[in-house]
Amino acid sequence: WVPIVADTNSHLLTRLNTRLRIIDLSCKFLAPMAFGITLQYLGTDSVVRIRWGSLVVFMYNTLSAVPECICISCVYAAVPALSTAGVKVKGRMSSKGVRKNPFREFLEGWKIYFKHPIFLASLSFTLLFATVLSPGSLLLAYLKWLGLMEGLLGASIGTGAIFGLLGAWIFPYLRGSKEREKMKLEAIGLLSIWIWFAFIAPIGIVLVMKQERLVDISPINLGYILLFFVVVGRMWLWTFDLAENQLLQERVREDIRGRISSVQTGLSQLFTVVVYSLGLVFHTPEQFPILCYTSVSGICLSALCYTVWYQRYKDPRAFTEALPISINSNRTIPSQEIDIPVPVASESIYNDSEVNNAKPGSSLL
Repeated sequence: WVPIVADTNSHLLTRLNTRLRIIDLSCKFLAPMAFGITLQYLGTDSVVRIRWGSLVVFMYNTLSAVPECICISCVYAAVPALSTAGVKVKGRMSSKGVRKNPFREFLEGWKIYFKHPIFLASLSFTLLFATVLSPGSLLLAYLKWLGLMEGLLGASIGTGAIFGLLGAWIFPYLRGSKEREKMKLEAIGLLSIWIWFAFIAPIGIVLVMKQERLVDISPINLGYILLFFVVVGRMWLWTFDLAENQLLQERVREDIRGRISSVQTGLSQLFTVVVYSLGLVFHTPEQFPILCYTSVSGICLSALCYTVWYQRYKDPRAFTEALPISINSNRTIPSQEIDIPVPVASESIYNDSEVNNAKPGSSLL
């Protein structure tokens, strides 16, 4: 719904995405801290702490549902475009009176995803989930085995969220304003993904040098090195997250955006499952470097995928979608490479002169 609110204003969409991400990361930083402080006043008995802690979480979510519904209603009422029906399309996606086969719809979604020009950029994003080099349970367990204090590990999660907030603040700065644009979305994505890889690559190098006994690093110092690069580098990870998310919003037609976004989310979760499955196979602390090598390779592959996509589609006009609804697009190219439903002439709200004379940022919807 965010692209609908922004209409065709790309820089407004940047601000909306950034502010929503800042709210998200702020909650991830403040909520665990607030809950931890609350638990301190619930006594020492574990049963009592679990019971009252669960009650606190339940009551908070129940009470917050009311203002959440009010805010959603206000946004819905303030933006009439959210209540309008989507553009009719001819084909399977708009057929009426026909019961759709869920399995066929599932396969159709993956087919659209793999054939869409945004595929490599989206695949680059999903590959970032195939990593243990993030403040998750696998990495924290290994760092604890290396000898790092639990307090430091807990603080690292909050610090990682702070660096994520810095990434969310950097993103609109790199983008610039509508009057003075500094960098294109595509270039921001390319810059941020390679800087993120530059932060992760030294971890693989250090682990190789330690295993080959080229350097003598104590376990505790190795833990500090891993923690530093993972936490500080997350600033650029979240910058790439914002860039790729907005590219998907702007470069994908509204009628298939939900499908592609859903497939991207599913593929991200699939890579997460793959990583934890590898954790079951290489489950000893001595084998953790294997997971690190896999993670570094996955991030490198992610950067390469995005680089290939950037070379092919850095110009929005290289996209093969038929409708000029992309915010960055200033002309249309007939859809020849993608087998996706598009409006026919009789159902289209455009005419040839409007499409051919459209200016960048103008609204044709």
